[in-house]
Amino acid sequence: MRQRRIAMFTSAVLLMPSWMLMFWVVTGPVTWSLTPYDSTPILKRPPFGSWPRLLNDFFDTLPGNLMPAVLIVGISVSFFVVALRSLPDSPTARIRLMLLFGLSNLAAIAGIAAGAFIVGPLPLELAPYPGYGWTAKFLIADLLCVALLLAFQWSRIRHTASATPDRRR
Repeated sequence: MRQRRIAMFTSAVLLMPSWMLMFWVVTGPVTWSLTPYDSTPILKRPPFGSWPRLLNDFFDTLPGNLMPAVLIVGISVSFFVVALRSLPDSPTARIRLMLLFGLSNLAAIAGIAAGAFIVGPLPLELAPYPGYGWTAKFLIADLLCVALLLAFQWSRIRHTASATPDRRR
């Protein structure tokens, strides 16, 4: 019982900061690319009612600016809980799962951060600044990192479910 508590405490202490950092990274830079008109003078923004203006205004204020982070971190946390519940009562297996999720979170964070520096200087603008044609290259890189993160974490659920005999809780 004591080992189980230590494993869960270690999981919480090491995994929670990676989710908090993921939340911060997604709320900041990723949401920035969803609001290309936020620093544009209001009179130079697209007209009210147009899709670029509606999308920009939604992600510029609450709850829109937190929605991508809440969804991504929430899905990751739920994947972790599902995978954790399907593991045997082994502190080693739980710590291994925690490390896999924590390291995959950190890899995605590094990918999002590196993606901005890699695609930033590339001349891939679909339209001039400001606008979604300019930020599309950042969004694609961010979405790729998030998709790889969630696909890897989903594969951990499938791996633990197929490696563990069926048990009821």
